[in-house]
Amino acid sequence: TTDAVDGDTPACRATSEMVARRVLMSARSYRRSGRVSNRFDRSRITRYADSVDKTLTRSQLVGWRTAIFTIFFVTGLGFASWASRLPAVKAGLGINDFEVGVLLFISGAAAIVGLSLANVIVVRWGARRGMFATIIVFSVGIVIVGIGVQFAESYVITAVGLALMGIGMSAT
Repeated sequence: TTDAVDGDTPACRATSEMVARRVLMSARSYRRSGRVSNRFDRSRITRYADSVDKTLTRSQLVGWRTAIFTIFFVTGLGFASWASRLPAVKAGLGINDFEVGVLLFISGAAAIVGLSLANVIVVRWGARRGMFATIIVFSVGIVIVGIGVQFAESYVITAVGLALMGIGMSAT
């Protein structure tokens, strides 16, 4: 069951080798057909085949696990701190229940956009820089929400902040 996909098992190694060989064989047969495509670029295939055999050490796994727990804790704490102030936000902006619902919808819709962008961010910048960038977006969103509610008392600024918060939180 899970032994076939977890860790460094014979089944996992065999599956990884099979995938790498299929990619390499597909590239060879595609090139023989005379069609040229970036999809089967040799450098990409070699990079993929090399990354298949890469395994992480125990300390690297613990480091990544700790980083992921920390990021989930920070984003959850940030969102919880905003959600707990929702009655004060409603009073401070002078809005009704419908407008609070719209703010919540904006945050949720932005989170869906962030989920769609997450894989693009990881592929383009890598996991470490991607997480750092999305945490920065989330933090900027929290600051903008605070400015929009406390100082500017602006519904639009608060909505923009919540959109950034949603994108940053879900893309992490």
